[in-house]
Amino acid sequence: MRVLHTSDWHLGRPLFSQKRYEEFSAFLDWLARTLQEKEVDVLVVPGDIFDSGTPSNRAQRLYYDFLRQVYLSPCRHVVITAGNHDSPSMLGASREILQVLDIHVVGNLPEDPADEVKVLRDAQGKVALIVCAVPFLRDADMRLVEEGESSGDKESKMQEGQLDLDLPGYHQYWNYAVKKGYSGTGIFTKEEPISVSYGLGIEEHDQEGRVITLEFKDYYFITVYTPNSQSELARLSYRMKWEEDFLAYLKKLEEKKPVIFCGDLNVAVEEIDLKNPKTNRKNAGFTDEERKKMRTILSNGFIDTFRYLYPDQTGIYSWWSYRFNARKNNAGWRIDYFVVSECLKDRISDAKILTDVMGSDHCPIELDFE
Repeated sequence: MRVLHTSDWHLGRPLFSQKRYEEFSAFLDWLARTLQEKEVDVLVVPGDIFDSGTPSNRAQRLYYDFLRQVYLSPCRHVVITAGNHDSPSMLGASREILQVLDIHVVGNLPEDPADEVKVLRDAQGKVALIVCAVPFLRDADMRLVEEGESSGDKESKMQEGQLDLDLPGYHQYWNYAVKKGYSGTGIFTKEEPISVSYGLGIEEHDQEGRVITLEFKDYYFITVYTPNSQSELARLSYRMKWEEDFLAYLKKLEEKKPVIFCGDLNVAVEEIDLKNPKTNRKNAGFTDEERKKMRTILSNGFIDTFRYLYPDQTGIYSWWSYRFNARKNNAGWRIDYFVVSECLKDRISDAKILTDVMGSDHCPIELDFE
């Protein structure tokens, strides 16, 4: 089987402000002729087809015209993955149609790793080549791994019945996602609560094990794992609905007694809450929409305990990407919080972020409370 590998076309990229569509067209025509003349069986294009996530109509037309030429050539299979310049959703929009033509596109990090493995067969139907097509992994994708959105790390996500933890002196409570290995929360407490509840009481939200509420004498204590908006903000609209329903849940509890909640809230509220705010403005965890929702919570009678005590502290984060030596360079995000009802503010002794504790891409946070 003859394989041709080519990448980094950057269709649409100008040179000193000069458009280069004629050059791109000539290159793609040459490539199509080469596939024909060399009788190439498989074309592999691992990324950066376009120069930006919003390519011009003309650049897209060049791309699809080329794929049409490939379909008419002896080339039996095409495998395309998204690069760091490509838009996964744009490339993936036509993947089902293209797959009928044996053009396999992997734009996003697939939920099932099997979707990255392309088994290519020869003219007799025999397996001739196996391609593992992994797209460029963005920070948001790495967050998804932490979220459990990708099954690549699901083995590290605890599932119901997987762990029988005997901790004398502690009561323990777990809430698991219906989907195994997807997400979940847990609480250990020395003091036995008056009552325990799981979820928000809304079926749409309560399939993912994201909330546990313990009732104590003077307050409710909640652990929460806020949904990630995902790569290309695919789940942002759901995240907005979650935020509204979670705030309503908090205010309902406050009618009875104050609330303390903590967890991975998947948002850096202000620019000082992450190392690189300018380059992350439209990424999951730092969109205007997510930041606005968190500010809404704080303006409804709740206090971010760390910022309450340390309003101007910079360079203190609770999460770092596994990529690019982010933790070594302290290129992090503060997305883990202890938040309390405003009436409890005088009981806050300290709020700490334990950046020296290793073992995860998140570090522990601590609330000292009187």
